[in-house]
Formats: sequence, structure tokens, C-alpha cells
Amino acid sequence: MSEGWRQQRFAPISGTPLGSVAEIADGGGREFVFGDGKHAFRLVLLRDGETVYGFVNSCPHFGTPLNAGPTFVTTQRRVICVSHYARFRFRDGYCEDGPCLGASLEAIALSVEDGRIQVA
Repeated sequence: MSEGWRQQRFAPISGTPLGSVAEIADGGGREFVFGDGKHAFRLVLLRDGETVYGFVNSCPHFGTPLNAGPTFVTTQRRVICVSHYARFRFRDGYCEDGPCLGASLEAIALSVEDGRIQVA
């Protein structure tokens, strides 16, 4: 069984509720973890106004989560990986600076209706 398969089995299915837009600070991020241990599926939501973007919470440089603990380092609608300081745009997950320059976070489709977020 491959590592990727184990993580995918914990991936949230379409329609999984993720709370409200108001629960994420504008310009900030929030993590959701599905499953247990090192094989858990980690999802990060990043908010820009009323728009919320979803990505697998795994830096393409080394596969580590972007955050350490419950908070994310964000600035100017960018999230910064705390391991190696790569900087990713909210709107498309593109790495603008750092050791994985030009790579992107893996996007997760979301839908927002009446301020409630769910996996699309």
C-alpha cells in the first residue's frame, strides 16, 4: 500500500462541511485534519475577503505541513511554510519564493453558500 493511498482514504468527500467563512480570519488560514497519525489528510483553508481557497496542507518542497500548531503565518494574501519559508499565493497556491519556487500547493475544490464552506 502506498503512502499516497493511505492519505487519500482519509480525504474528505464532496459535501463535507467545513464551517463558516466567519470562522477564518480575513487574510488567515485554518486547518482541518481527517484521519489519524502520519497518514492523516490535512486540509488548509485560506481566506481573502469572502473568498476561501482550499489546499492540501503539504509543502511541495518537503511534504511537511505549512503550519506549526494551530496557526498559519500569512502576509499580503500569502501563506508561508514554517519549515523552509516558501511563500504561496492564496488564489492559486503558486510558490513565489523559497526552495520550491514555481511549484504549487494541491488545490481542493470548495463551495460556499450562505457563508458556509464545504468540499465541492
